[in-house]
Amino acid sequence: MTELSKFATTVGNLLVQRGETVSVAESSTGGLISAALLAVPGASAYFVGGTVVYTKPARDTFLKIDSDKLHGIVPQLNHMHFY
Repeated sequence: MTELSKFATTVGNLLVQRGETVSVAESSTGGLISAALLAVPGASAYFVGGTVVYTKPARDTFLKIDSDKLHGIVPQLNHMHFY
């Protein structure tokens, strides 16, 4: 089992234990997060859906997030680690 698979399994188990769900809007990961979560048996218990919004037009269309509000968020997220 790869590190990503182990991580996705842990995340899935925690979401189920907490009774929570997740939906994902990905950019440069290109769907990798969604794919990892969906590879875990029983993912339908916690995975609501996901989309890849790689370009600004896609982000504007699907997420309706003002580009000015994203300034500074991406660099901050790049430094986050999830355990």
